[in-house]
Amino acid sequence: VLEPPVVEAPKVTGPVPYSASGSFTVGQELTHVKFGKLVVTTAGPSTIDVTLEDGSTKRLAHKPKA
Repeated sequence: VLEPPVVEAPKVTGPVPYSASGSFTVGQELTHVKFGKLVVTTAGPSTIDVTLEDGSTKRLAHKPKA
């Protein structure tokens, strides 16, 4: 029996757009309409903490994958 080859999803490189319904991990780079470029510093059950380009921090909503 021949099985089709497993094809992995392409890895995302560079920042991805932020969405409250997205799932994000520590170290991931994001872009935000209001805040610009962000880096995820912590990821909790329903929020992420991010650092902005100016060094300030914000807490944003997210939906981690189950």
